[in-house]
Amino acid sequence: PLLAALLTDAGAEVAGTAITDDDPARFLAAFRACVDADVVVTSGGASAGAFDVVKEVTAPLGVQFVEVAMQPGKPQGFGRLPGPGGADVAVLALPGNPVSVFVSHHLFLRPLLAALQGTTAEPTVVLARATTGWSCPPRRRQYTPVAVAFGDEVTCTPSHRLGSGSHLVASLHRADGLAVAGEDAQAVEAGEIVPVILVR
Repeated sequence: PLLAALLTDAGAEVAGTAITDDDPARFLAAFRACVDADVVVTSGGASAGAFDVVKEVTAPLGVQFVEVAMQPGKPQGFGRLPGPGGADVAVLALPGNPVSVFVSHHLFLRPLLAALQGTTAEPTVVLARATTGWSCPPRRRQYTPVAVAFGDEVTCTPSHRLGSGSHLVASLHRADGLAVAGEDAQAVEAGEIVPVILVR
């Protein structure tokens, strides 16, 4: 439901959805049933675990899988596969955790959809003062869902008290933006000015 809602909000027509288990044959059948679309998006199974069926099945077809130095959303997959009508089908393999899906959608999927629609999806970025501090992972750019308040100055507060963990889905309905902390940051301090990508 989260991914379908994000796609619809971005102007895409969701042609269908499917849920599969870790059986490669069943996943491949579901995947092949989707390749008459312009874009196929998967969620989960894109990392390096024993049951990452998306990677197991689609990597031999030409989908590339990489680790992006970001949190959340480190494992990502992308590719272009031939469709039944001869046109290429774009494939994005997103991580499975909800906050990772949310962040990956705004950073990667939404710009792709805009390009396919002949437009651009330049994000609106504001500078906001953090009302509280939070820690940052080493050597990864961090995208923390935040609530943004516009007053005498723009402020941002993490939408969940635990920060940017990829499983903290309950916080997403309060998120107005993604606060960005660079790869070298060890923490965002209360009162610090940070860039925020607005998501609504």
